[in-house]
Amino acid sequence: MTIGDDLLQQVLSQGSDSQMRTIVATIQKEQNRIIRNDRTGCL
Repeated sequence: MTIGDDLLQQVLSQGSDSQMRTIVATIQKEQNRIIRNDRTGCL
């Protein structure tokens, strides 16, 4: 199940190749939560 977050997909895929766009398109809900976590600083 992917998150379908259009804004996240747009930002993460800018200036990237087709492989990165494929990865971004398949980000799952749990992964999105980690990506958006701004409490822990750099991952």
